[in-house]
Amino acid sequence: MDCIFLECNLSNIKVDKCSFQGVQFENCKLTGVIFSTINALLVNWIFKNSLIELCTFSGLEMKNSIFFECTIRETDFINTNLAGSDFKNSDLQASKFQNTNLKKTNFVGANNYYIDPTQNQLKGAKFSQPNVLSLLSRFEIEIE
Repeated sequence: MDCIFLECNLSNIKVDKCSFQGVQFENCKLTGVIFSTINALLVNWIFKNSLIELCTFSGLEMKNSIFFECTIRETDFINTNLAGSDFKNSDLQASKFQNTNLKKTNFVGANNYYIDPTQNQLKGAKFSQPNVLSLLSRFEIEIE
């Protein structure tokens, strides 16, 4: 609680029943971390300029989370409440959003995301061009 992890390699750490309140990860590497097992009460965290790879946030209540200028690869956000969160300028390559609450979430400057608008809640979410066109990829249409 109330701490900063600065330039840490936290790959494959076990976080079962850990609490994350007022926690910041800056310039960190988090690979293979299963956050789904944390104590989800009052989750409040910020990730800045960090590599988040092969992690699982599935099933968590993590409204207003901040992922600023992060590389988030092959990470699961399935059945997650991310309402009001911020993924500004983050790379979301091969990350999974399914049955996810993304209302009022900021994706401005984010890239490499695939979000199916029929399987996620997007009301009020913010996107930037040209990356917003990826929302149409599920429909297999041609855009010229």
